[in-house]
Amino acid sequence: MSSFEEQVDGIVRAVLARLADADGAPPAMHPAVRADATATAPMPATNGAQTRESGAERELVIDSPVVSAAALDGKLAGVRRVLIRPRAVLTPSARDLLRGWGVAIATLVAPAGEARPGRPLVLATAETDFDTAWLIRLLARKGVRSEPIARSGLVSAMGELAERVRMNGELGLMLCDCAAAAICLGNRHKGVRAVWGADRAATAKAARAVGANLLAIEPAGKGPFEIVQIVESFLAAGGGACPERFITQLD
Repeated sequence: MSSFEEQVDGIVRAVLARLADADGAPPAMHPAVRADATATAPMPATNGAQTRESGAERELVIDSPVVSAAALDGKLAGVRRVLIRPRAVLTPSARDLLRGWGVAIATLVAPAGEARPGRPLVLATAETDFDTAWLIRLLARKGVRSEPIARSGLVSAMGELAERVRMNGELGLMLCDCAAAAICLGNRHKGVRAVWGADRAATAKAARAVGANLLAIEPAGKGPFEIVQIVESFLAAGGGACPERFITQLD
């Protein structure tokens, strides 16, 4: 690694340390290397790197908030894919190294049906009388951190929500009376992949298909626990990397 790359890696680590002290999680950074569909697998029990076999492919799992060239050095022989945390930062030197080896990168998520702990959910409501207080309490009991933003019109609320998703790597939830309009508005923002939360099964399927990071729900006619189940389904299946075949159009 050159001295310049070492300096960049050092700066990234220092910034992450400060941000982690502030909010407990590092920011997201989208890698400019080939991205596979999100990998459904439990995170390793300890920090570090481990190699595993997945079918005919050899995978390298990096359980670290920062993935540097040093963490990859000497570990890529025979590896077809590197799996990293959902919000891990890939340094420029690591990105170049992966590109040079022709190794794909994918995001680790929790097993199906299990909501990922620790990732914040930004909650917006627009043009609906839905009261979010009970939803926030129910999600909190399940270990899901949610942060409401000020209620406003659909266009304004979706603009703020999409910006949080795009810039901070957070997951977004929009509760409104017109989910179709919300999805159209959200998907106009680069890096936002919004889906409709019609029911639990449909939400999981859609979220996995595009690596969704924003969910729109029409709460009218849905009970409290049905909405919670839809949100949990989204948290378990969404938020991963955009599938490679869609990345040019969707990201």
